[in-house]
Amino acid sequence: MTVGDRGLDTPMARPACDGREIVVLHSSVTPGAYAQEISSALARDPGASYLRPDMACPTLRPRDENGNVI
Repeated sequence: MTVGDRGLDTPMARPACDGREIVVLHSSVTPGAYAQEISSALARDPGASYLRPDMACPTLRPRDENGNVI
């Protein structure tokens, strides 16, 4: 497991910050429920992966309006 990984069956993605676009299907903003929310979202969209905006490209908003990690 890498730093920041949520320990899910799908490994955390680390996309290159090279100007390519990504599609965000779900944003999890509930502290304590991140793994469950992300796992459910991944089950709805087979082939999808997840990332942590606070550990990804600076163009992604890392926190919600309450300061919670997205």
